[in-house]
Amino acid sequence: MTSIPDVDDVTRLNSTEAFDVSAYLERHLGLRVRPPVESVILTVVYCAIFTTGVFGNVCTGVVVWRRAYMHTPTNLYLCSLAVSDLLTLLLGELHS
Repeated sequence: MTSIPDVDDVTRLNSTEAFDVSAYLERHLGLRVRPPVESVILTVVYCAIFTTGVFGNVCTGVVVWRRAYMHTPTNLYLCSLAVSDLLTLLLGELHS
């Protein structure tokens, strides 16, 4: 889906002066680099989500597999969900 350019962008394209792509992208998409404070906050939040997610899912798997009375279909389903969530946490962080 393409967006309709602003009126001043259209007049710039039709005029003889050069179109500044970097200024256009900065105006419509924002800065390329986050401020350091925002980067630190996002890093702390991502680390907290990753740590609690890995810890909780590993604990779920350990409890279900070590206790024989926990081998019910519901608990095995929850264990498979924990494994898929763990894989999402581990593989999803590689791309961000």
